[in-house]
Amino acid sequence: MLSHINNRKSVLGIFSIILFFFFVLGVVSGTIFFIKSENPDAIISYFKEVCTSLSQNQSKIDIIKSVAIENTLIGAIVILCAFFKLGVVVPPFVSLYKGFITGFSVATAISTYNIRGVALMSTVALDTALVSLSLILCGALSMLVSVTGDKKIKKFLIFFGIFLISIFCVAGLMRGGLTTTFMKFFYPKLS
Repeated sequence: MLSHINNRKSVLGIFSIILFFFFVLGVVSGTIFFIKSENPDAIISYFKEVCTSLSQNQSKIDIIKSVAIENTLIGAIVILCAFFKLGVVVPPFVSLYKGFITGFSVATAISTYNIRGVALMSTVALDTALVSLSLILCGALSMLVSVTGDKKIKKFLIFFGIFLISIFCVAGLMRGGLTTTFMKFFYPKLS
């Protein structure tokens, strides 16, 4: 089927739409999982602890490193999948995972703090959007390489992987700098 489509841009667009669909499916699944959870009080208690540590004196460097490392590992997995034919199935699950985490976090914040939880989640929205969109594009490129085996795109994907690491470092800086600053402002007003 894909061998009949000569326009790589349209295939890349199709893969991007598929990955975005999986991301949205993950958001919905994460939200439903929280709503159906047996013990939401334990989740809410943990969430409050995380918010407290972010709003107080947790090391910004630790946050930056953990966000950058986590996202770089996920990005590396997606890029490595491009070099295997069966690697085409991994990026949708990565999108599903990132969507699930996003949906679960937003549902927890809103359940914990009602409408003020939306303001709280806006503090992490920028870096989450940046990472999610980058992973969707990287996943679409990875799927394209996995299906076509095109060596030119493989070289571009490796270059894009290096660019992706810098995006993840920026996301880490955003989470470590902006999020902790906003949390210091928002969290005391929520309690």
